Amino acid sequence: MSVGGLPESKHLDGTNYSDRRFAMKNYLVDSGPWQCIMSSDVDEELDQRALAKINLSIKPYAWAEVRKAKTAKEAWESLRCAYEDKGIVRRIGSYSSLFKTRFDDCDSMTNYIDRITSIVEQLEAIGSL
Repeated sequence: MSVGGLPESKHLDGTNYSDRRFAMKNYLVDSGPWQCIMSSDVDEELDQRALAKINLSIKPYAWAEVRKAKTAKEAWESLRCAYEDKGIVRRIGSYSSLFKTRFDDCDSMTNYIDRITSIVEQLEAIGSL
């Protein structure tokens, strides 16, 4: 199923916040309304388009986090507060994943490097590196 032009598997589901935040930021930068996230003084129509893009990029069960947001910036912050995990459990889990990742478990060297890089990016995002 496709929602908002994105395959459902590409929507924010709570487990992929870091990746989805990166993708959505780039989408909003490319399509123009990223300024709505960075500033409160923006064109209302542009802000509503940005809000719609954010809302259409999350799975339905996550809508509760943004349903009351009046602006794109409010929605962005609500999602950050709900899904950005910087706690000790997240750090330990990420380090554990990093240390357990083995080349033998991957299909190729590229897949192995992608996994390691993804975990390192998650650790950087939570300030652990």
